[in-house]
Amino acid sequence: MAFPETGLVSFWKFDGNSVDSVGANNGTDTAITYSAGNGKVNSGAGFARASSSKIVMAHNNLYDFGTGDFTESIWMKSADTDKTNYWLVSECDLAASGNGIDILTQITTGTARVWVGGVVKVGTVNIMDAAWHNIIISRASGVVSQYIDNVFDVSATQAGSVTVANSRINFGFANGVYSNLALDACGIWNRALTSDDRTAIYNGGAGSQPGSQSLVPLLMNQYRQRRA
Repeated sequence: MAFPETGLVSFWKFDGNSVDSVGANNGTDTAITYSAGNGKVNSGAGFARASSSKIVMAHNNLYDFGTGDFTESIWMKSADTDKTNYWLVSECDLAASGNGIDILTQITTGTARVWVGGVVKVGTVNIMDAAWHNIIISRASGVVSQYIDNVFDVSATQAGSVTVANSRINFGFANGVYSNLALDACGIWNRALTSDDRTAIYNGGAGSQPGSQSLVPLLMNQYRQRRA
């Protein structure tokens, strides 16, 4: 099962930098620590609130999805007991509010929270437990669904526009709030992903990135060959 590259408009591997390996929306880093310890697939990006760590991209019309379908996927890890609102990835105009797409943690509970075009939905799974978690939000026909580690969590109806003039992608930062966490393997698609797509991204908990193939079917094929 191959990584879903159809409709993929940007992907940040965070393998030592914030280069967009699919598009051309590279980031500008502030106090980011790239290391294997901060990565799920190869290396990843470490953020420290005390250092005001952040990665910021310029505005790009590729993310102006309007009322259409879209998907965002990111891996994160944090053991911060503060459990404040930490922004994992934000696509917004920092000088305005309303539309846009945000994935962040919920204050006090440490669960994932999604903001899509002004609609907020709080998840049920604690992701601030020092373990790696894959968070996917996907809109299909006006319904936004959130998946944690390839398992459905919550959903909400939001059929309105998510396009924001002058919006930009921010990692680990928004609205003056910085984060203590590690991020890796973030992708944005201009379509809703299927169940098979999400399974390929999660890859049995190992993670994946463009150009890779899921370990699960490969291992199954090897097993069948041995049994033949």
